[in-house]
Amino acid sequence: MWQVNDVIVISDVHLSTKKGGAGKDGQELFQADEALGQFLTWVLREAADSLVVLNGDILDYLSISPGPEAKTAVTDFLHLPERTRAIVEDHPAVFDALARLAASPRHQIVFTAGNHDPELIFPSVQQVIEKRLSNSASAPPLRWFVQGDALALQVGAARTIVEHGDVLDAWNRVDRSAMRSAVSLASRGLLSHHRYQAPPGSRLVLDCLISLKQDYPWVELLKPETSTVPHLLRYYLPKERLPEFKDALFSYIQAAKNHLVVQLCEEVGPHELFMEAAGELAGAESDSALGHFRKLWNDLNRQATALRKNSLISRLRQAAVKDSFFDVAAADAGTYKVLSFLVGNGADLLIHGHTHSAKAYKVAARAADGDKDGLYLNSGTWAQLMRLPAHDGGDDVWQQFLDDLEGGEARGFANGFQRLTFARVSSGRGQTTARLGEWKDGSPVELAAYAFAPERRTWEQES
Repeated sequence: MWQVNDVIVISDVHLSTKKGGAGKDGQELFQADEALGQFLTWVLREAADSLVVLNGDILDYLSISPGPEAKTAVTDFLHLPERTRAIVEDHPAVFDALARLAASPRHQIVFTAGNHDPELIFPSVQQVIEKRLSNSASAPPLRWFVQGDALALQVGAARTIVEHGDVLDAWNRVDRSAMRSAVSLASRGLLSHHRYQAPPGSRLVLDCLISLKQDYPWVELLKPETSTVPHLLRYYLPKERLPEFKDALFSYIQAAKNHLVVQLCEEVGPHELFMEAAGELAGAESDSALGHFRKLWNDLNRQATALRKNSLISRLRQAAVKDSFFDVAAADAGTYKVLSFLVGNGADLLIHGHTHSAKAYKVAARAADGDKDGLYLNSGTWAQLMRLPAHDGGDDVWQQFLDDLEGGEARGFANGFQRLTFARVSSGRGQTTARLGEWKDGSPVELAAYAFAPERRTWEQES
């Protein structure tokens, strides 16, 4: 296991080609070039001898302009170097800062792959990035964990596992085996014969949301999306566009039956999530994990007459009451069982991204030698976010919120904001600490901090 004394993790940056070119901020998810450059410079100066993990969805290959080629672009691997180069060139401040880190003898950089950038597995993509980060003829010492394996670290006394987290999401879990096969074919000049299929969530983005977000850019920003975005789209979409949304959604429900259900049914062991053969286990349980979307759409259609503005506000208020997306200490119920399983099998600390929801909470587990507590950190996102108004906000606040969403691209996107978060684990003076931080106004702000107590098999929250 790789032993390190200091590790800093960011995820879900979503660097993409800018519609207006470098230096032009349009409506891309990522709007924080200057801030990220400053953060990476801070790491270089203040976090010497650290490992920097770029934990998936750092590049966003799903950010594509609408058009005939959009639906096939995600599986058009022949043009990956050009697409990667275009992303890199549009974010010079970020890659200049990364290049300085790569050149530092006191820092190491690791890339892991997420569901928006599984293409990092291709050597041709890695070469583009390594060349940009190199200040000499030799490539920088980057490490690539892009095969579907987690990054296992020993930080002091804490056994730490870092991975993007899409493996816990049935809609977005990437078929890594098929990606590896595509790389094998590419090495023999046979890339056109690959059989990789994007996961249902990615295909929904390509076939439906890319078109929708031209008029409704908040579909990618608003959190929590599953309990809000379908209602809002049903309210705002012209009637002629409703079949476009419904048909695409149902087609992916069917496609998802070939993917692993990770909403852990009792009869499916958690360990099978991480096995190559797990994709064959989906079976009938897929409907229990994805049937929510079908039921939601049916409910929306049955209640079409009730989805006027006042009723919509009532529904969104209910979602706001239950919303724990922005609550750092609130556990994620849908994945807690998997996290507990990992802790029970030896992990002391788990660090994920993927959900965009920054988190820090303890995970109870039963190990072979007794009970223990692990810790879960989600490093959040550097992309734009949007949230609902407070559930007890006045009617005027909610009316204004909906008017802004309806008011075209500029007003809808203007409600987005940044919550630039990261995770850090350090070991020194006989103690291991894990922290969730936010980069705010040019400096780090602590959101949560825990110290590991191995003798008591738990983590203690620091004041």
